[in-house]
Amino acid sequence: MYENLKPSVYLNTLARPDDILFFDIETTGLSRKKDNIFLIGTGYYSDNGLNIIQWFAENESEEAAFDATEFEVVSGKDFVAGMLIREK
Repeated sequence: MYENLKPSVYLNTLARPDDILFFDIETTGLSRKKDNIFLIGTGYYSDNGLNIIQWFAENESEEAAFDATEFEVVSGKDFVAGMLIREK
């Protein structure tokens, strides 16, 4: 079904693969004030190939710990950054 799809940009044209970090969060909803982060994931390339690390909150107190964790982000304008640096 997807055999004919071609990427519009190849990652190796933007940066060396070992300089790229993929970052993602999963939340309980779309509200910055009411919802929480329950999964944080990263992916990066190394000599061993693609490495994936995930931090999963198994209950509400662990979700609160994610909210209390400080992350350095590039922009507060997008949803991901907004969830990480939101006002309580």
